[in-house]
Parts: sequence; C-alpha cells; structure tokens
Amino acid sequence: MKSCFIILISLLSTYTIAQPKDETKVTIDANNITYQGYLSAKANEKVYNLYNQSKTKPTWFSIKSKGGEIGLGMDLAEWIYKNKLNVKIVDYCFSSCANYILPAGRQLVLEKAAIFGFHGSVNSKDNDFDKDFSGLDEYINTLPEKDRILTKEKVLKQFQADLIRDRKREINLYKKLGVSPQLPLLGQQEKYQLSLKNYLGKDNLEEKDQYEGWYYSLSDLKSLGVTNITVIDPPWAPAENIKKFKLLRLYIKEGELRP
Repeated sequence: MKSCFIILISLLSTYTIAQPKDETKVTIDANNITYQGYLSAKANEKVYNLYNQSKTKPTWFSIKSKGGEIGLGMDLAEWIYKNKLNVKIVDYCFSSCANYILPAGRQLVLEKAAIFGFHGSVNSKDNDFDKDFSGLDEYINTLPEKDRILTKEKVLKQFQADLIRDRKREINLYKKLGVSPQLPLLGQQEKYQLSLKNYLGKDNLEEKDQYEGWYYSLSDLKSLGVTNITVIDPPWAPAENIKKFKLLRLYIKEGELRP
C-alpha cells in the first residue's frame, strides 16, 4: 500500500515534464562534473561527494537533463551558486533543470544547438491548492472507509505546507541569483497564450497541445537576469524539437510566440 508520503511526492511531481526512468549518470573529469539524466537525490549526492573528494575543485558543471523534482533542482542550484561553478548546457535542459540549474552558474555556456525549456514552476497559478487531486482520490478510495477522510486531510495539509515552503524558497533563490522570478512563468501569462492562439490561427489550435513549453532568445534571457552567456561556435541555433519535446520561442518585447 502506498504511504501518504509517496502520494505527496506524486502530487509535487506535477511540476516536472516527466518522471525519472533511467538511472542518472554523474562523472568527473579534470575540471568538470557531468550530470546526465533526471534530477535525483542519489545523483545529487554523488555530485557533492565527487566535489568534496577532489583535490583540485572542479569549476564547471555540465548538464543534460529533462528535469526532476523541484526541491532537488533547487538543492543543486544552491550548491552550484555556493561553490561558484560555471554551468554548461549539453543538448537540452528542461523543466526544473532550466528553472534552477541554468541560472545558477557564474557563467552559462550553451552548445551551439543546446535548447532549454520552461513550462511553469511551483509558483504557477495552476499549482494553487484547488488543483486537480484525482490521483489522490483514487488512492483514498482504496483505503478502509473509516480512514479516508483523516488520511486525505493529512495529505492535503502536508501538500499545502510544502507548496508554501517551496514557493518561498523559489522566490528567495531567484533573489539570490539576481534573476527575475518570472523566468519560468512568462509563457503562462494570458497575453502570451493569446498570442500563441493568434499565431496558430483558429483552424490550428490543436497544435497548441503539441508544445511542451517555451524558451527565450538570449537577449531576452539576459533581460531576465541570466546575463553571462556564451555560445560554443556561435551563432546559437537551438534545436526546437528534441526527444519529442517541442518548444516555442517566446519574445518578451513583442509579446508574441513564434515557432
């Protein structure tokens, strides 16, 4: 039987694009720590251990990730910031990786075709307490009737407390990094959603569901506070459709979304 804790983790995982499947690989080579895969507690711990055991401390952190649980993303971002590492995006960095790891480094280096993608965060309006808890209800209905009300109240109370905690933590992290808290949220604003609908046209609105999120031009990324950016072999030519993740570029100044 699933515990309340597992149900809570399942609810919180809605802030990620997908759930971890393959084991994440963490390696160290000379001046660089490489992190490939979903964010995980085990992988994060390996990063910390490799760094602590290294006589010459690495100054680079390379990552290729689709994201993961938000707390793990913020843990890793705070560690990168504290140890003054540079961040390099290899191929792609989505969800919690983009939200937290991308802006955490002293420098941000992008491979020529590397792409980063946002789709909201713990501070998204649709993560309010009145969200859809159908998954929780399915679990509650498997319990003895006498335990259902108390168990649901316990889980929802814990969810609300964790939600408030993580929202504050995200805001404080962005403040520390000097980054706008709107970094992972702009594409969810009504004006951008409307501009996407206008761009696609009434006959193609079904295409909207094909897009997992958005990314920014480098100039707009800088306007949000991620300023020290370098591209390997410029100009930057991000691949907008990687591993079935299709992204739209969001232009802040024009308030438009274009593919």
